[in-house]
Amino acid sequence: MKKTIFFALAILSLTWGCQKQPAEQVKLTGTILNADTLLVRFIEGRNADTITLAADGGFVYEKEMTQSISGNLVVDRKNIPIYLVPGKELILTVDYADWDNTLAFDGDLKAVADYLIDKSKVQREWSRGLRAQYLKEPTDYRASRDSLTEVFHSMLNAKKLEAGFDQDFAEIESLSIQFTQIMDMKNYVSAHQYYTEKDTVILPDNWNSLEEGIDLNHPMLVNVPAAMSYLSNNVNNQAQKEAGLTGDLWGKPDFLAAKFNYIQKTFTSPELIENLMYRELSQQMDANGIGGIGDQLQAYYALAKNSDQLTEIKTTVAQWEAIQPGKPAPDFKVVDMQGVEHTLAEYRGKYVYIDFWATWCGPCKIEIPHLKDLYEEYKDSNLAIMSISVDRDKSAWEKMVTEEGFSWLQFHDATMENDKYIVKYIPTFVLIGPDGNIINCRAPRPSEPELKIVLEGLNISGSLDQ
Repeated sequence: MKKTIFFALAILSLTWGCQKQPAEQVKLTGTILNADTLLVRFIEGRNADTITLAADGGFVYEKEMTQSISGNLVVDRKNIPIYLVPGKELILTVDYADWDNTLAFDGDLKAVADYLIDKSKVQREWSRGLRAQYLKEPTDYRASRDSLTEVFHSMLNAKKLEAGFDQDFAEIESLSIQFTQIMDMKNYVSAHQYYTEKDTVILPDNWNSLEEGIDLNHPMLVNVPAAMSYLSNNVNNQAQKEAGLTGDLWGKPDFLAAKFNYIQKTFTSPELIENLMYRELSQQMDANGIGGIGDQLQAYYALAKNSDQLTEIKTTVAQWEAIQPGKPAPDFKVVDMQGVEHTLAEYRGKYVYIDFWATWCGPCKIEIPHLKDLYEEYKDSNLAIMSISVDRDKSAWEKMVTEEGFSWLQFHDATMENDKYIVKYIPTFVLIGPDGNIINCRAPRPSEPELKIVLEGLNISGSLDQ
């Protein structure tokens, strides 16, 4: 049976943490038996390189880079952690049918590859007992988590003494081990409450001791995902506190402004400032587009050095500009419960309120009673209310619509038409005018009072209010 292989690579050094090298080829070669294609995806970007395996399973992946890259080779349900360095080669061989007994490495980066595999095995065993770990009281969990960190450091310290072990990787990996434990301990609190059904957790005085003395401007932190998550959490918490913001701040421009202010006054490392700005801008645009964030975009543009991330931000901005108020709403094709195809164009002449949702989405289901009320109020008007499911399992959507008896328009998006509206999170609501132009591509939710204000300001005829 043929397998599809995804090769996920994150840019590790981003040209900052390690000394920048002249552009050279990173090289991954080898043989993967019982597989078909190799898709290379850079996690920090949105581009992909595709490699076709030879008839015998052989492949060669080469790319000109100025810095090391790290990520995961995903073969069906199997994962291989990979680290590549410009000017060096890693050779991989594996037979999918006999994975554990055949996976092997050779070449310049063999020692690092072997370490990553050994570490992943330990991590996998820990993850299998994660629920039991979360059920432990804080002191016991801390002791157990400390032991795991000690194992990782011991493995790394032993391996980095081997000839040819990449020392830049060793430094970054040491930071990664430290910050992964810090983030695990932060996640423990909510997980412990969930599994034990406790309202509060009393933590020992030394719970946050790992955070003491952290250099927030360490240049290599940009290379450590766990460290960047830690810094982002701090930015969110401190910015909210200092700006005195309350309520639901997700996707709110004033919250982004507060975060940018905090970043600029707290950090001195240009690399960290840029990377944090990039992360916050990406999240903001995914959530709520580009409205009200012009100052933050200009602040980022003024200091951006990473060309890949800058290009990604500018590309995303251009995509959002195409669906701003007054722009023609992209047409789409969806199917109803009978399998009949419909398009947005069919509703020209009406206001259209679209709900992108899924049956498995808790926040989506919270909005359903409010959608019912909205439909009852406007069912005799020129406002068409439609819910478009993005469920992969079409039968789950059909079952829920049938059981709940939803009266308003119900469609299923089987071909990712929602991408035209940059739907990254659900529920997402869109409001379109009778002229076919966008009024708001991130309209208020039915549960939000702002929606009623918006609708009352439109020329909606025939509603029960009139």
